[in-house]
Amino acid sequence: MGSAISCRGGDLYLLGCLIASAAAPAVAQDKVRILVHSFIPSKYPGSEAELVPMPNSGKTMVKADLPVVGTLCFGTDDRSFSSKPDASARITADVILLATAKPMVETEPAKRFKSGSTRKINCSSGAVEKTAYADVSGCSFGTPAYGDNKVQVVMTCKAADPLVPLVPQKFTPDLHFGGTFTYNILEKTLSFKGDIGAFPSYEAYASLNGGSFTPLFKKEPEKGANSMSLIDLWQHINNRKLDVQPVKL
Repeated sequence: MGSAISCRGGDLYLLGCLIASAAAPAVAQDKVRILVHSFIPSKYPGSEAELVPMPNSGKTMVKADLPVVGTLCFGTDDRSFSSKPDASARITADVILLATAKPMVETEPAKRFKSGSTRKINCSSGAVEKTAYADVSGCSFGTPAYGDNKVQVVMTCKAADPLVPLVPQKFTPDLHFGGTFTYNILEKTLSFKGDIGAFPSYEAYASLNGGSFTPLFKKEPEKGANSMSLIDLWQHINNRKLDVQPVKL
């Protein structure tokens, strides 16, 4: 909460102090949980050429023709949009932001980002040949800042496919997303300004003080995008800008 104003002195001073006290807004100690998923959906418009049935399973897989290594198949997350924190995803960002005049990210650094299991699939049989987890050391939430009854925190994330062999690093497919979340303490709203990749799907939700999740954005892969869109030669040529206006939590 904000610091209490002590009103002592003569009548005129007391009157002025009381007016100042009434005008000074109390700063709440809201806890804002921010959840972001990057995931490969079971279907999306224009996916027919690359998103195919996984043999003998009833699930789907990505069948991609990559430079140097040729055709590779990978399992999808076999789902549509979901606000469940444990929903299958390539990368999940999940933090609790303490929104006060002295803000902080309560979630310890090691638990802020996690990767889902990447599964290399035999394109003919549908058998899982190998599994691995993407390195999320390139993902972070910065130190939150407070001003004008708003709290801002910057998120960045870049994580490469861990199962693409023999490919130079700049040609390795990777997920990348990031931007700034701004929470308005008085209005109880959250906004986002940043960018996400053209592929795969991205979704973000937020909850206030343990309440239900409210959607911030839900984005399918951009029209015409596919797994090759993850190769951007470090130029972010396949990014798309997002400017999410304040959402009431």
